[in-house]
Amino acid sequence: MDTISGASLDPNEAHLEENEALQVMDIESQLPLAKPMRPAWFTKRDLKLSVMFVIHLAVMVSLFGIIYAFAELANWAASAMNGWFGHLVYKRPIDLTSDYVLRTLGNPMLDNIVGGGTYRLVRDIATLVIFLIGLVLPIPGLGFAGIALAATPYLSFSVAHFFTNAIKLMAGRLRPDFLDRCQMVDGVCTGNPTIVFEGRLSFPSGHSSLSMSVSAAIACYLLVFVISAVLYHRARHRFAINKRFAEMTATDVIRTGHRWVQTAVYGFIALIPLPITVAVAASPLLFGTWVGITRTLDNHHHPTDVIAGLLLGFIAAVLMFGSTIWSVVMWTRRSRSVVTKNKTWPEDQE
Repeated sequence: MDTISGASLDPNEAHLEENEALQVMDIESQLPLAKPMRPAWFTKRDLKLSVMFVIHLAVMVSLFGIIYAFAELANWAASAMNGWFGHLVYKRPIDLTSDYVLRTLGNPMLDNIVGGGTYRLVRDIATLVIFLIGLVLPIPGLGFAGIALAATPYLSFSVAHFFTNAIKLMAGRLRPDFLDRCQMVDGVCTGNPTIVFEGRLSFPSGHSSLSMSVSAAIACYLLVFVISAVLYHRARHRFAINKRFAEMTATDVIRTGHRWVQTAVYGFIALIPLPITVAVAASPLLFGTWVGITRTLDNHHHPTDVIAGLLLGFIAAVLMFGSTIWSVVMWTRRSRSVVTKNKTWPEDQE
């Protein structure tokens, strides 16, 4: 037996320790190695999301086309309404002995301060700009919804146009310059029949309703874009605390919107105080209001005509924009649920 001071161990004990060490090494060799950071940038889930990316883009472009076609049909029907049902316009009796009638209908006929082509040009430019913004800067959380929303200015314009012309025919209110248009002789209008007919279509103001429908649709889009950008920017900072950008795969980058242009734009918007941002986003409403005011200055409408037109255009824009974005949100959620059924992604198979 070895003494306590001896350096050597019993041969049997040494043999047992050697066997145990070999068994441990054998077990460790059978364990899976820790998976290093995957250098692959494009994974299977990236492929799935890329497919949904293309489908989403195609659906939004198709939805834009459908909405635009429907709007064009409604716009055509509104334009043809006067020709089809013009003879049904309500013809109000005129009492030329009334001071009120002479005061409210005896104004001189003036040229339009704002022509109809002005707000149509604004409508077309807004449609094009929103469409391009929808491609370059998708709304956070809605993807390419901006493409479909680009049709809302034209859609709200057409809906407002249709209802405005219908109400005009039913109301038959006389314009402030009707007597100048009518050129009444012995109780009979001797003026140009077309001009006289237009003089009976005062309520509601078409310029006011159409310009406000376009302005409100643009304002709705800007408000949604700005608020989404601010919320995205705040969520991005919370995400960056939990996960470094260097550890992201392509899917993470796509899903969280870490694109340098978008991040810069959304970050810049988030730096601006929210009340100022909201005020700027709502500023297009001033255009519609300004057009409405000009209609009282050129003697084409009464103030109540303008107020009714502005309300009609605003309601049409809010309803059309709301229904469109609701449809887009519902479709976006359903399409994402097909790919992202679980909150966590399974590891890709090598």
